Order: sequence, then C-alpha cells, then structure tokens
Amino acid sequence: SNWLSRIVYAEPHHFRILPDQLFSQYQRFAAEECVLKSGGVLCPQPDCGAGIIVDDDCIRIKCYACQFVFCRNCLQGYHKGDCESPDLLATATSSYSVDATKAAHSRWDEATKLTIKTKTKPCPKCRTPTERTGGCMHMVCTRCDFEWCWVCQNDWTRDC
Repeated sequence: SNWLSRIVYAEPHHFRILPDQLFSQYQRFAAEECVLKSGGVLCPQPDCGAGIIVDDDCIRIKCYACQFVFCRNCLQGYHKGDCESPDLLATATSSYSVDATKAAHSRWDEATKLTIKTKTKPCPKCRTPTERTGGCMHMVCTRCDFEWCWVCQNDWTRDC
C-alpha cells in the first residue's frame, strides 16, 4: 500500500493559506509520521524529537541532534538489562522537590497525566498513549500503524 500518500496531504499547497506557524507544525507532524512508519523512532528528549532511522534489532540509540543515548524499548536513558516499569520510575522521581507556585499552575497537566495513565496503554512500538473506547481488542496505533492486542500488548494475531 502507498502509506506515504496517507501521511502527507495530497495537496500541500492548500495548507499555504495557514499561518506560517501552523504550516510548519503540519510539516513537522508529517515528517514525524514518515519516520515512525519507516520503522524509526523520535528522540524522547524535551525540545529535540529528532527522527532517527535505525535497524530493527538496535536497542541502544544515540540521537544525532542532541547526543542523548536512550533505550528503544522504554525511551529512557540507555541502560543494560530489563526496562523499569512505569511504577518504579514514578517512585524514583517522587522525592524531587517541587516549587509550590509551579505546582499550583500545573494542576491541569497533572489531571491530563492521570487521565492518560488510567485510560490509555502505550503502543508497544512507539509508546504513544492509546485509548480503547470500545469494540474488539485489536488496536492500530494512530502514529506508527503498529497493530497490537490491547490485552497482552504484543503483536496482533488472530489468536489474541
């Protein structure tokens, strides 16, 4: 199938009526989708997000743009052995001090994070939070098109 035609709008000149900032955002999103659909990953560092194409069996990834070295499976800093569970990561970061004013301003952020944590599961391939709103357990990631099972979070098969 011609997946590239589904990523980039067939008539990109129509978007030129958008303000420059929105057009740039559209171009960035299209480039990110192209990288993900090609089997690549996006750098998880804040303010980076560079697209990186690597071999499927490559776990240790170094971003060419910001030099961050990370684990392909959990998108955390590179480590040997199994990835930490999200619960262990939350426990490890819970002792950091928080500015009370910033905390008050981040209530919406925390509510959003809680909703994402309780209502979604990460795509096993690109880690994009995915919400199941009904139907069967067959999930298709909206970002990378990976097909997976909601229950076991593995590749989708008819046996799931």
